[in-house]
Amino acid sequence: MVGLYSWGPFKGRHVVSASFSPTQPQLLLLAFSLPTQGSNGNVPATVARRGLVCLWNITEPSRIQKVLMCEGTPTCCCFSPTRPTLAFAGTDHGSVVVWDLRELSSMHFVYKVGEDEWLIRSPTYTTDGVFGTDLGHHGAVNALVPVVSVEESHRAAASVEKTQTAHGGGLSFQLASMDEGGAIIFWTVIEVSRSSLDASETDLGLTPGGLIKIVKSSSFSLQKLSRKANLSGPMSARCLQLHLTDPNHFFIGTDMGYILHMVRHGGRALPGLYTTEQETVTEVTAMDFCPFGFDYFLVACGDGSVRLYNTDSEVPLMTWNDTAAGNPCRVLWSRSRPAVFYTVDESRVVCTDSNVVQVHQLAQGQAHGSSDERDRLMTKLQSGVFSG
Repeated sequence: MVGLYSWGPFKGRHVVSASFSPTQPQLLLLAFSLPTQGSNGNVPATVARRGLVCLWNITEPSRIQKVLMCEGTPTCCCFSPTRPTLAFAGTDHGSVVVWDLRELSSMHFVYKVGEDEWLIRSPTYTTDGVFGTDLGHHGAVNALVPVVSVEESHRAAASVEKTQTAHGGGLSFQLASMDEGGAIIFWTVIEVSRSSLDASETDLGLTPGGLIKIVKSSSFSLQKLSRKANLSGPMSARCLQLHLTDPNHFFIGTDMGYILHMVRHGGRALPGLYTTEQETVTEVTAMDFCPFGFDYFLVACGDGSVRLYNTDSEVPLMTWNDTAAGNPCRVLWSRSRPAVFYTVDESRVVCTDSNVVQVHQLAQGQAHGSSDERDRLMTKLQSGVFSG
């Protein structure tokens, strides 16, 4: 377990979201809430009333790499699928912001907090106030994911050193954002060429000198999708994940404990609904797919439990109880150890080794699914080999 210490500008704040870089797995983004009343102390007001996101290298946990700032409270965050130098966040205002970490320090401000000085980066681009209510989100953004297959991320990881500081133009990929009302928007991320440095004069979301912008490409509604799935009653969307090999398939966690499986284009997704055998309804707070193979995904729930699903089965294979002290805001499958996953709550990162927990669960009768399926899964986890 790693404690998330509150110091400097982060004093009085708690973690609300976390995301690993797909190309450099040692890099972790953490999004923080606004500080609790009276806890900001000697933090400048400009910083205290804004949201913060920090970049950590988990191999150097005692030092924050970069501090990012935005209007409102960041509610979710992610990296570019191809470059660890681009960070994104959704906010409680319904906006999406991007930071280009390649920007010179001289483009940003240094703030004095106590005896220390902190370089804090403002967004390169924000949709706040740029898109009207008919084009943007109507509520807080609670999910933000890149639309890319794992093969594309692996190719990008192989050439990451060449693209770390490149400003050659031509960068383009999509992001999907979702608000609590279930509106899903697809954005195209575009790199502005240096010859178009006056772009900020016509695009109010782009900071002067910024080279990254985002443009809305399409949208649709969860409520329309849930009616197609024959679900009665209103439900709120809590989290969103795309399939690692086919981003056309997306998975939506809800406040009713269901996970909806939909396709963006084409026919019907099967199974269309993932459920739980628990009698008590608990919301789905986060999901993550296995980065070593493409048949399994983890689901974090509001009661602190984590479920493991096979994409072909409606019910979980296993359930781990009490993996977090509070409401987990994120579950992350380790990018280097197939049997390990992390849960992030408001103040901690908890590491769980599923090899150890699974033995206990079998003894207690808490593992689900067929014994053959569990045996196949545990063999894959222990060997680190996933082939479907």
